Amino acid sequence: MLPVINQKTMTIRIYRLAVISICTLTAAGQTNTYFEGTINYKFSFTAKKISNPDQVLIPYFGKGSTLYFKEGNYRHEYDGGLLEYDLYNKKENKMYLKKRNNDTLYWSDCSIRQDSIQNFIYTQKADTILGIICDRLLIQYKDKSEIHYYNSASLMINPDWFENFKLNDEYLIDRKEKSIYLKSEDFFDQFTMMETAEKIKVESVN
Repeated sequence: MLPVINQKTMTIRIYRLAVISICTLTAAGQTNTYFEGTINYKFSFTAKKISNPDQVLIPYFGKGSTLYFKEGNYRHEYDGGLLEYDLYNKKENKMYLKKRNNDTLYWSDCSIRQDSIQNFIYTQKADTILGIICDRLLIQYKDKSEIHYYNSASLMINPDWFENFKLNDEYLIDRKEKSIYLKSEDFFDQFTMMETAEKIKVESVN
């Protein structure tokens, strides 16, 4: 025999189910939201054979950069240094470079592969940047290597946006990380360059 449920009780239960469903859908939507906004990075340098590496290298690279990111398109604007900005146009699959005090705009076809990645080494929860726990990915090329620290749950991107970005195997990195990095380390012959996020702002980008 079925239990008797009055109309008021049924209404309350339906309301509760509706609230739970809305909250669940909202949480799912937030989880699957791709990052759009700006990130401010600070540059720093270490070197064994260069005294005062920040003082020597900042005039070439700048003090830092501001990243503007939207749906796979991005632009870095540099605070000092030889470069004024670089810009990636997803539709054209081209990278543009503008040197400071120079009217010429240089570009690269990102469908052309140059360096190829030899190996990835992944470490979970390796560092914390701006209160965000980050995984670590060591990317090894034949003649160089770099490290990214990232959190794909916080700054998620769609790796399909970069499927045709073959230059230096960037598409393989984005498949692994699915995120914008919060910190990077680039290893050169004479020095190491570190790029660390100091501020993140989620906002609409033109």
